Amino acid sequence: MRVTTKTTGIVLLSALSAYAKVGTPLEIGQAGLAYLSPNCQQTVLQLARNSSLSQCLQLDALLPVLTTNSSILPTLDNYLSTLCSSSPCSNLTLSNATSTLLSGCSTDLASAKIDNSTVYSIVSLYPLAREIVCLKTSNPYNVSTTSNTTNTTNSTNTTLPSSSYNTTNSSSWSNTTSYNTTNGTFCLTSLATELSTYLDANLTNYYIDTFALGGNGTALQLLEKIPSTAICDSCVFAAFDLISQSVPQVNNYTIKNHTVAQYLNQTCSAEGFNVTINGTLPTNITEVAVNSTYPYTVVVGNTTLTPFNTSLPTASVNVSVSLPTSLTSVLTAVGSGATPSGSAEKRDVVGLKKRWIGA
Repeated sequence: MRVTTKTTGIVLLSALSAYAKVGTPLEIGQAGLAYLSPNCQQTVLQLARNSSLSQCLQLDALLPVLTTNSSILPTLDNYLSTLCSSSPCSNLTLSNATSTLLSGCSTDLASAKIDNSTVYSIVSLYPLAREIVCLKTSNPYNVSTTSNTTNTTNSTNTTLPSSSYNTTNSSSWSNTTSYNTTNGTFCLTSLATELSTYLDANLTNYYIDTFALGGNGTALQLLEKIPSTAICDSCVFAAFDLISQSVPQVNNYTIKNHTVAQYLNQTCSAEGFNVTINGTLPTNITEVAVNSTYPYTVVVGNTTLTPFNTSLPTASVNVSVSLPTSLTSVLTAVGSGATPSGSAEKRDVVGLKKRWIGA
């Protein structure tokens, strides 16, 4: 029986709700994995265990981000440091992984009405995605001495929220733990710190999961109150430049009857920002991706970064298994339906089911 995209979404939401107690993204992944066909389940786990793919994506370094009970920002920053200082995924690795996925999950993809060209298009965005997450800024967001979102400033001395952040006590923003500030601060963690400030809460896995499942109305209200000028940030403009350079169609989308570029210029021109779409990044932005495979020329200040050879080798499916013990144990637990040892305490989110599907 053919399953429509809408039905597939409801089934997945039902799976998440039926799982009832979700504490970490790995446990959410476990719930979603159960609704894939057996062959696709094995394919996904096989790809995650593939030594070349797991190593270039630094999946073992990603585990602390997915399992921490505290704010994800310190572990996210550590992950970015590892990812961006390591060799990227080769075209051969990506091509092999894509072929394996298309072969092992063909039925599931067809049910979700996702064709092969869509999968190839998504995978082809890897160089762009790595280039963006490896952007750093010399002018990161900084939480001021108060946690009131109207009293924040930009500073090169970026701070991290404490794991025991109390929304009624501004002193719980920690000033002792810093991001990796070599050659600047990662844009992603800088922007996440700003978002955390606007939400007046730590970005924990549970907080993010609950919001994503529609169970945090307060966070939604706070998001709606964020001023439009919050996007007036060098990191945002640098990312948009790279996206526009790689995917020009992005400017076919409109915001309030303006193209994305027009909207950004209209909103931020008074702040001194102007959109570029040719790879010319703001002067306070640094690109730190080692051996970048981004296929376009990027200009950073007086430095011009030229692309490496990005021709795609002929793919051959060859999946091997070799991972650090910590990640292998987690993947094995996910595949068997067991709860990974050391995972966060699960929390009951059954009530979210009513919000999403009314049952």
